[in-house]
Amino acid sequence: MRITKINFNKFRQFENISIPIGKYVTCIAGHNGTGKSQILALLGNCGQLLSKEGTTLQGKAFRADWGEIIKGDYNYDAQLTDAFSISFDDLPTNNFQEESQKFVKKLSFRTTWVKKSVSLKEARSRLKDITKDDLRKPLEAELKKAKKKKNKNIDFPTRYRIIPKKQKDSRDSESKLNWPTYYLGMSRLYPSGESKSKIKISTNNRIKAYASKIEEAYKEIFDPLDDIEGVYSVDPHVSRKNGAGIKENDYGPLGNSNGQDDLTQILLAITSFEDLKNKLGSNFRGGILLIDELDAGLHTAAQRKLLDYIIKKSRKIGIQVVFTTHSLDLIQHYIRSQKKQQNKNDLILSYIMNGRGEIEVKVNPTIQWVQNEITDTYNTNTNNKHNQVIVLTEDDTANWFLKYVLYKHCLLYTSDAADD
Repeated sequence: MRITKINFNKFRQFENISIPIGKYVTCIAGHNGTGKSQILALLGNCGQLLSKEGTTLQGKAFRADWGEIIKGDYNYDAQLTDAFSISFDDLPTNNFQEESQKFVKKLSFRTTWVKKSVSLKEARSRLKDITKDDLRKPLEAELKKAKKKKNKNIDFPTRYRIIPKKQKDSRDSESKLNWPTYYLGMSRLYPSGESKSKIKISTNNRIKAYASKIEEAYKEIFDPLDDIEGVYSVDPHVSRKNGAGIKENDYGPLGNSNGQDDLTQILLAITSFEDLKNKLGSNFRGGILLIDELDAGLHTAAQRKLLDYIIKKSRKIGIQVVFTTHSLDLIQHYIRSQKKQQNKNDLILSYIMNGRGEIEVKVNPTIQWVQNEITDTYNTNTNNKHNQVIVLTEDDTANWFLKYVLYKHCLLYTSDAADD
């Protein structure tokens, strides 16, 4: 099973927009503040795998909940009956009897604020963050009633939830699909300075079983001459930062850099899907891995090699990988990789912009378009737009030569000649 697109009716800044998802890999690039991370969180919110069917190599559930990645804001996040939908293809042929196990071609979502019993003191504190009168006043009235009745607690909206909708005649359930999803945010995973207690380093037998594969991929992406002695679990007792580390001749897992942390986590996540496929066999239904800021902490050469690895493994395992990036070089390498695919839908690039006051999506732009868009955005935002000079050349060869000369003198970031 695979996701083919996410279609927005109205959710935050997205309105009447559809974003296609590649059969194997999808790159989501574009401006800051356009909701790229939101898209990953929403895609991951569609499914979770029952723990009895499998967990990651680190014992974590194959699930990604929007509320654990993005926080709701009562001032702006309304309760919506039809916020967005996710479309699927290649559905499993199994005829599941339980409603929660049924798969559908399209899963729609609603949003709601869930109320929780809190103390009056906590409710007053939460009210301070609600700045809109039409939202705050009804809650203030309820708080006054509770105080008058001398109640100690009050039901107060505390959690914004995104819930699959029941579908008439096809799926009478509001549960997520029983389908593995996994989200990675590429912040530094376990800086030792954040841990207030002793960091626990241990051997994980499940990781150990795949250690040679992980080490081989690690060396392929970073340095084939690295002398790796093992992959270890690392628990720094910091929320959401349990991870793993590489041990080399000169340092242990605690000496890993930011880039090493991030790469190891990505390799472990991909290998976890591979392990799940080995375990489930013919019952394996694919899954989706979501990586925010794939380029974080990585040298340009490592970014390219990692992308090549992801494309190869996603196809081999039969999973989808969706990642965000701000790296122009990585975007360019991705576009070149697209051209090598036999099926144009295997790899899709969505470039998201908000330059005209509303979100726009450019699907599968060219290298030159991306470069021009980034350059134009930079010049416009800095009020430093140079006067353009029109240059006429005799033919394509002269045009190619001029671009190449400008590229060599760093007056162009790239050129058609350099791309060839």
